Amino acid sequence: MTLAHSFVGTTIANSIFTVSSKITKSETDLLKPLPIKNEEAVIKAAQWLNQSALVSKLNYHISPAKENQQNNVVLKFQLADDLASNFILLKGLFEFGNASAFAISADKATQTFELEIKSTDAAHVVNVLETIFNWLVKEINFKSKLKEVIRWEQRIREEQNLAYSGLKSVFA
Repeated sequence: MTLAHSFVGTTIANSIFTVSSKITKSETDLLKPLPIKNEEAVIKAAQWLNQSALVSKLNYHISPAKENQQNNVVLKFQLADDLASNFILLKGLFEFGNASAFAISADKATQTFELEIKSTDAAHVVNVLETIFNWLVKEINFKSKLKEVIRWEQRIREEQNLAYSGLKSVFA
């Protein structure tokens, strides 16, 4: 049975499927064994992405193994609509994070990320994702606060200029 069957019970072309709702514990209990090593860690990574409010449109598939290698799992996702403008930021954080637990590729045209997880390294994926997405949230919050400070400084400068203009007009 494929990962697609395990999560939603319906296979779409080549075992690729989309999860449209959160994965519940009862659904997790129904999961069948995956044809990969470290299946629990792979499932946890997929669940983590699925439950994240920062991610939308999550797809999964298992890529066939080459000789003497384990299967890899590919998780493809987009940022949530309200965060789509942070695509480049997240791409940079993935590159900066230099995660060895998976290979990352980003498609600017479709605004999607694709993680290829070696099933043998899957145990580290959730920690890496948590770290990178925490950085993303911190960067977004920092940018927001910085914009507030800049707007505040501009208002102060405008008030200062008005006060100086008034002062100059008194002596003119």
